[in-house]
Amino acid sequence: MVGVDNGLFGDFAPPYAAACVDAARAGRPEPILAAKAGKRRAMLSALQQAGKDARSIGWLRGSRSQDLTTLADDVPVFFMFGRPDPGQKGFDVLAHAIARLPRGAARFVLTPSGAGPEPFESLLTQLAADRNGDVVIFPFRMESGYLETMAGATFVVMPSLYEPFGGATEPYLAGTPVVARATGGITQQIVDVDTDPRRATGLLYRERPVDHNDLGAQWAAIQDADTPEGRRALPLYTAMVDALADAVGRAGALAARPAAYAGLLANLGDQARSFSWEDTCRAYTELYARAVR
Repeated sequence: MVGVDNGLFGDFAPPYAAACVDAARAGRPEPILAAKAGKRRAMLSALQQAGKDARSIGWLRGSRSQDLTTLADDVPVFFMFGRPDPGQKGFDVLAHAIARLPRGAARFVLTPSGAGPEPFESLLTQLAADRNGDVVIFPFRMESGYLETMAGATFVVMPSLYEPFGGATEPYLAGTPVVARATGGITQQIVDVDTDPRRATGLLYRERPVDHNDLGAQWAAIQDADTPEGRRALPLYTAMVDALADAVGRAGALAARPAAYAGLLANLGDQARSFSWEDTCRAYTELYARAVR
């Protein structure tokens, strides 16, 4: 099996000015953090308006009132986007992970783009009710606020069960690092902060090992489950939830370290620029030539 990377899902433009990037790499995080703070303010304003849409589920509170724009700078905001496909994307994994995290410590914006299976939709609805003020869900294609949230979130979350390539470069272009399960092409896009702090663009996590004697059966059971509850009894699934909850907590702690977080922001542009459709076409052409030979 040979994997071929995709190019960028959008035209390349540096998410931060070169002067901000250079300052961060020289040990002065303030300029790039100020630029990110501007993106965050735009996000909070946009989400305040988007939350008035009657189709949204749940809401986000600020720190001093229901006005989201009062949210303190040290409260991280996590954003998950994608298709509501429970066999791949992992919205239910994130929902169960959020339920294990302290109330009020973070805010979560979920945008499953369309309708998914009803039991999985119900899980998200119940999550928004249980974590009132911490979670908002936009189960539709957002007409406004999507790009602002992509740019202003502290981290994007990608808890994919599997991912041929994935779209981590999309938040890179907006200026946001990524927390993701280490699977498939995601491992090509995200440079893990624990593995290579100098070049890091986010956090990769892996679940703890489970009994390999029935690993295939557990994977099949996860895919075959008609409800989120049907997955929760499986050790592999529980390990995924635990690992994600831990990764989100570690990401929040990382965001509280100015120099470390600024370093992530400074690396996003270079990492995004390393993917191109020209390279994709070249790789496919080489594979076809090998097949012909």
